[in-house]
This record gives sequence, C-alpha cells and structure tokens, in this order.
Amino acid sequence: MIEYVHKHIVGELQQNTRTDIIFIITAILLNLVALGINSGVSFDAKEDTSLFIVMFIVVALIIVVNLIVVIGLLKGKQTRGKLIGGLLKTGEFICATSRARKILDKGQGIY
Repeated sequence: MIEYVHKHIVGELQQNTRTDIIFIITAILLNLVALGINSGVSFDAKEDTSLFIVMFIVVALIIVVNLIVVIGLLKGKQTRGKLIGGLLKTGEFICATSRARKILDKGQGIY
C-alpha cells in the first residue's frame, strides 16, 4: 500500500512539473504575440490615438497574464514542496519498516 502511495506522489510531481512547463510556454507565446501586435501597431500609433489605446490594452492584458502565470508557478512550487515532504515521509516509513523486518527476521526467524 505504501509503495502505491509512493508511486502516486511521484506521478503527481510529474504532473505538476508538466503543468508548470505549460504555464511557462503559454506565457512566452503570449508575450511574443503581444510583441508582434505592438510592433505592427506602433508605427501608426503616432497619429492615431485609438491605436495607442489598443497598444496600452494589449500591454495591460499581458501584464495580467504574466501575474497569473507567476501566481500559478508559486502555487505549483508550494504543491511540489508538500508532495516532496510526503514522499520523504513515505520513504522514511518504508526504510523503518524494512529495518523492522530485518530485525524480526534475525530475532525470530520468521517475518
């Protein structure tokens, strides 16, 4: 049973890592899209104030998206810390159990 819990925690750690990678890649792609939009709009924004407003809105949205990504990454870090702590506890339990089995095997000849 403990080994199943151990495997489950390792699986959760891998899923958490994949989620963080998706967060990072999405943020990078959105930043590149915003860079492209603002580069295309910036040339005509000198004369047209509506384009300046569009640029400002795109920058504001990218800032919001980046804040959400940072919050998600921090939550992922907290989750990984908890999972690693649980993994260490199950590892300690497994080691203690195996030591107890060895002691019982030596002392009584049976498990």
